Amino acid sequence: MIEGAEGTTITDCFFVRLGGNAIGLSGHAWHTTITRSEFVKIGDSAIVSIGDFKLNDGVSSDEYPLGTQITKNHFHEIGVTGKQTSALFSATSCRTTFSDNVAYNGPRAGINLNDAFCHGHTIENNLLFSTTTHLHSILTLKLWS
Repeated sequence: MIEGAEGTTITDCFFVRLGGNAIGLSGHAWHTTITRSEFVKIGDSAIVSIGDFKLNDGVSSDEYPLGTQITKNHFHEIGVTGKQTSALFSATSCRTTFSDNVAYNGPRAGINLNDAFCHGHTIENNLLFSTTTHLHSILTLKLWS
């Protein structure tokens, strides 16, 4: 779980047979990079990015993941125990980039962007198959920018 951190990098890691989510980004997790890693036989989602948007006296808080870079990863056999899972599940997160990844053999969508909070997600150059999405994101998809 990454929370209350900026500039965290996870690279060249192997996540295997985890009962829950492999990586969780929660609250203020800004400019996290996850690259060149493999996620296999993960119980739930491989990467979960969830923020909490609150209004305090009319001013918004910054308790959400921002500027996450997820590149050149390999995701397969995701959702061994959970069935509402994805390689990436994102809710109340800002400007996530998911590019140059391969994801397959999951019970649900390869990528699940739950809402349009903050806009600016980039999904590009991924190969997704054997999921409910059946999508090759060969072209850049810039969401809500």
